[in-house]
Amino acid sequence: RTPEQLYGSEVAKARALHALFDRLAGERRLTHCAASYVIAAHDGRLHVLGEGGVQVVAYDRLILATGASDRVVPVPGWQSAGVYSLGAAQIALKAQGVALGRRIVLIGSGPLLTLVGAQLVKAGADIAAVLDTSSWRRQMRGFFGLAARPIVALRGLALRARLGGRYHAGVTLE
Repeated sequence: RTPEQLYGSEVAKARALHALFDRLAGERRLTHCAASYVIAAHDGRLHVLGEGGVQVVAYDRLILATGASDRVVPVPGWQSAGVYSLGAAQIALKAQGVALGRRIVLIGSGPLLTLVGAQLVKAGADIAAVLDTSSWRRQMRGFFGLAARPIVALRGLALRARLGGRYHAGVTLE
């Protein structure tokens, strides 16, 4: 997939970050330890366990990108064939360019729900519904918290608009 397909409206920022990362790595001003665990940190040194074993990395500044994991709430049918986590659906779309399913219902809460729903719509998937367990009131509190970041708020509104009438807030799962 092209950078435009992966990053959409954020493509310029993504390209700039990739270029900065490549430049800093080329100048040996950063150490990138993917798929690794920090097992100890002391006096400006990290002990990192990765595929090649343990290495000690000295640092004066540190960025830990810890990743994220799905928090799946067990509801009846959640382990049935054809039921996937939101993260799995997004990975399949971004990495393979496929939507998991013919007619899709997304259920969850938070901004990732809206983002993945909008990404699937843009990719041409048949989205039957996006069901958000967060109430409108709770979402408005979060939205007003973005007052200092109006561009982020507007992007969120644009993603929500892409979902149209498929989006429903305050849904209760039984």
